[in-house]
This record gives sequence, C-alpha cells and structure tokens, in this order.
Amino acid sequence: MNEQERKEIWTEAKRKSYRNRVTPGQRVTFMAMSERMNPGTLYSGVVMSESNGGDRGIEMSILCDNTMMYHNVSTGLIVETEYVIVNVLSFSDETLYWSNTDGWGNRETADTFTSDERLRLNLPLEGAWHEVAA
Repeated sequence: MNEQERKEIWTEAKRKSYRNRVTPGQRVTFMAMSERMNPGTLYSGVVMSESNGGDRGIEMSILCDNTMMYHNVSTGLIVETEYVIVNVLSFSDETLYWSNTDGWGNRETADTFTSDERLRLNLPLEGAWHEVAA
C-alpha cells in the first residue's frame, strides 16, 4: 500500500464513526500505534470482541492473519465498507451490477468489494462504485 492510499484510508477513518457500528464478525482496518506493532502499519482483521479497557478506553480483540491483536479504538478504526459496481450508462430500466465472472448482470450475481479493493482496482467501462447499505 502506498503513502497516498494510506492517507485516503486514514482520512476515511477519521470521517466515519466506529461507535455503535462495530459488532463481532465485522471486518475492520486500523493503524498500529504501539511500538511493538510497527507504528503506522495498517492491519485488517475481524472483530472478535469488545471490552472496556479502563483508563485505556474501549479495546477490541481483532483477529488478523491468525494472530489476535488488541486495539484501543480511540486511536482510530475503519469499519470496512462493502461496495458494488453499477453501470452508469445502462439503457434498461433495471440497474446492472458488475460480476468478475459474468460481467454486467443483476444484483444477485454481483461481486462485492472492500475499501482496499476499491482503492486498488480499476473499474470496468461504464462502471461506478456504490456503497452497499449496512
């Protein structure tokens, strides 16, 4: 991940509120702050639990690549947003969605993409990103 992508992701983290949105099972991205976790490194994982860390504030147990990490959410947390690709030039009454396997089709066959994929991948011709409602 390059520096520009890191800034975009962290800007999104500051813009979005994690409160009342994070539940066990959700994918999240966070930036390491402690010296033992390589400060500035972005980690992604699945929320396992949330607890009150006392003076440290709310902490989350996050499973990242088979390693349990503990993160104080006051330092920032991105709740992963899912996206679909829609056809902006569709001439039919039906909205067309992108599938990497089938091309343009209906919502049931559409692929979903993560925030990271949205930053890295190119859109197909006539495609636009749309956030999936939670």
